[in-house]
Amino acid sequence: TEMAGNNDAAIRWYRENLEEFPQSPAVAIAQGAVTRLTSEGRTIQLKGDAIRGGKVDLKKYRGKVVVIQYWTTTSPLCIADHAVLSNLYKKYGGARGLEIIGVNLDFDQKDLRAYIKSNRLPWKQLHEEGGFDSRFANEMGVVTVPLMLLVGPDGLVISNNIQAAEIESELQKLR
Repeated sequence: TEMAGNNDAAIRWYRENLEEFPQSPAVAIAQGAVTRLTSEGRTIQLKGDAIRGGKVDLKKYRGKVVVIQYWTTTSPLCIADHAVLSNLYKKYGGARGLEIIGVNLDFDQKDLRAYIKSNRLPWKQLHEEGGFDSRFANEMGVVTVPLMLLVGPDGLVISNNIQAAEIESELQKLR
């Protein structure tokens, strides 16, 4: 249902499953999906240790537009999005008001570290062991990638599923 773009039906389905199967191992991912699907116009939390050191806390990005990209090194679509995101970062990044946070859902860090080293992504990357079973995947109910969220300078989610090609026009609206 969610993949077909019917978010209201997906939210109902996730909530019904949460009520009917409260002991299911899928509870965390379902709760996260409801959080994500109902996040537009609200704040969300995202905290963790960056791969190359330092901490990431979405609250500290207030005043900036933030793209959060959930991705894996094995997804050609995610890799293609990196080219778009890199160009956007060159044009709008840092002091110009755009930040990007990558949330990598590879099972372990080995592939991620090799990818970052060879592709030199300039934005912070978060990762925890476990891939799609990790805390980061569960918090937002991420079951497929790429998935990107757009957060406004006020800290409120503008889009809970934006496509790379749509980001620049959204940035223009916020200027």
